[in-house]
Amino acid sequence: MMLFEFPTLWFRRLVKQSQLKTSSKVQGPERGELTKLFADVSGSTSRKTLAAELQSFIGLHSRYSTHIAEHRIIKWENVGPPTADSVTSYNVLPQSVDASMALNQLAIVKLDGLGQQSMGSSEATSNLEVKNGVTCLDLTVQQIDSLNSTYNADVLLIILSSYLTHDSILSSVKKYTDTRVNVTALHQSRYPSVPSLSSTRVQNSKSKSTVYPPGHGDLYESLHRSGLLDQLLSQGKRYLFVSNSNNLGSTFVVHDLDVAYLLIQSRMDLTVLQHIVDKKIEFAMEVTNTSDIDPEGGIVLEYDGKIRLLERAQVPSDQLDKFKSLRKFGTFNTNNLWIYLPALKQVMDSGGLNLDIIAKTKVSEDGQSMIQLETAAGAAISHFKNVRIIKVPQSRFLPVKRPSDLLIVRSNLYHIQDAQLVMNEQILFRPPTIKLSEHFRTVPELERRFATVPDLLELDQLTISGDVYLGRKVKLRGTIIIIADEGQRLEIPSDSDLENRLISGNLTVTDL
Repeated sequence: MMLFEFPTLWFRRLVKQSQLKTSSKVQGPERGELTKLFADVSGSTSRKTLAAELQSFIGLHSRYSTHIAEHRIIKWENVGPPTADSVTSYNVLPQSVDASMALNQLAIVKLDGLGQQSMGSSEATSNLEVKNGVTCLDLTVQQIDSLNSTYNADVLLIILSSYLTHDSILSSVKKYTDTRVNVTALHQSRYPSVPSLSSTRVQNSKSKSTVYPPGHGDLYESLHRSGLLDQLLSQGKRYLFVSNSNNLGSTFVVHDLDVAYLLIQSRMDLTVLQHIVDKKIEFAMEVTNTSDIDPEGGIVLEYDGKIRLLERAQVPSDQLDKFKSLRKFGTFNTNNLWIYLPALKQVMDSGGLNLDIIAKTKVSEDGQSMIQLETAAGAAISHFKNVRIIKVPQSRFLPVKRPSDLLIVRSNLYHIQDAQLVMNEQILFRPPTIKLSEHFRTVPELERRFATVPDLLELDQLTISGDVYLGRKVKLRGTIIIIADEGQRLEIPSDSDLENRLISGNLTVTDL
């Protein structure tokens, strides 16, 4: 179904203008086909916005067509680790700094275009309940409110939304009118998927094109196109801190253990911001030690003399082993990014960012192969001068991507203190490893199968497979494996206290 009926005359004028502005290898009928697809799915009612989005859409496919035609591939022999002078450890940064002056020049962006798709829902991640009725967005707003109150500052919050999440985010922000936080929902582009190059031409396709948000790399186009970039600069903003809405560790509050009193003490931490200001850094990316926290995280590397971000989705399936071998570099991208706004303005006014393209293949309802082209925000690091990689503690990367992540943060392994998730001081190393089968793939299923969140304080590893339910006040310790037979339901009784157990079939219990 066409989402918006365009006035034919002025839309054709926009198409003609876009064709004049966009130099590419997408020519003739193919350009017209892409234009028609875009017209059928775009939800924009602004002529100016429509023209800019159309130009970006055609430009993206133009670059992709060029890459295919020229057989551009990753030259693995040119890949190396970032040079030592491009990496700074958080641990060596001066801790006793006062960046309060810079706070009034700061705006914070939370990325929430895809919503909870990794958990089977298009609901905004911002609205995901973390603990005791508190959502991801609640925590973010409370943190910024605390910053503004403590330093009498005006840190702004921008949420990059999409057609999937925009309405629910707008509804949620209404409850923050009594805070000292100004919240803006920035609507990113929506593009149509197109038949892959191996399929028949677009005009012969009977598949209904579906829309999608083209990745968080669209942040820069959206800021520039909407006029928000100019608005931020006119308000005296100079720095942008970008992070995923599901990363509960990307905060400005740190927690130290007071050994004398065995208490967790909170303090504001503006260390990274001050470093960005002092060193006049235009673009910085936070990385952390490689682990199984995010095995598919992008890897920062040096390629042909430039710092680059390589995402797993950019790598052909037959070369994934080479990508995985890069984890020997020891770090991955947290997607916590720092950007100097005047530099971004200069780049965007000079033609924009030709970010590396991520091509994803989807299958349409009639079985046809479709292509969705996306970009990643971190890929912009190769387009700025004076860039820096900042190696931060893993505490700055606490993503909630899967129901297993949510189970961990909702448990007694964490509590909320000063609008921040704080790990229980009894945890000596790291949280347990939890693997849940497809039966637990959505938040409603997780909540239905766990009557209450179990006690995980002494858990090392949990694996659950099959149609499994856990009762109330269950305690899990050591290594627990629970496997239901196919077609059978397995229930763990309330008040169970399990340690190093393999449970299968009809509650057959085996010591591990």
